[in-house]
Amino acid sequence: MAAASHCKEPREAGRHALALWQEVDKALAELASANERLKDIPLPRKFPATLKDFLRLVVQAKTTTDGTKRLRDFYRSEQRQRYGKRELLDTFTTEEVNQLAAGTPVLWRRDTKEIEDWAANQIKGWKEGGFRTESLWTNEARRYRLWWKDQLTTRRREAGSGA
Repeated sequence: MAAASHCKEPREAGRHALALWQEVDKALAELASANERLKDIPLPRKFPATLKDFLRLVVQAKTTTDGTKRLRDFYRSEQRQRYGKRELLDTFTTEEVNQLAAGTPVLWRRDTKEIEDWAANQIKGWKEGGFRTESLWTNEARRYRLWWKDQLTTRRREAGSGA
């Protein structure tokens, strides 16, 4: 109420208090929404958590091998999206620049080996160092789950169309 005390008239103070209350209410609703999204992410018993915990709780594949493959696919996909959309023009060959000018898509500039190495290093890092904080865990889990949901949607669509 201290902020409203500078208002000269009670009506003005009331409007100010209502606006402040609406702003706080909106912030609380956003926080509740974020908490609701995170509520669905299972957490390990303690941190640092292991890659094995992540595969079991978040990836939820039938075997560790399947889970590791799925996580590797997730990291490959992220790299393809990242490097497929944002490359500096001077990294393209003249032929590729001409293809871009003609509207022909150019494949990502990172080759398959670079993408494979990056994905393997991500998994190796989690395996060796684990997920040190809940923040790291939830960020990775949220991104993975969004990707996995998209994968399932795509698979269902393809199965339904007979592709």
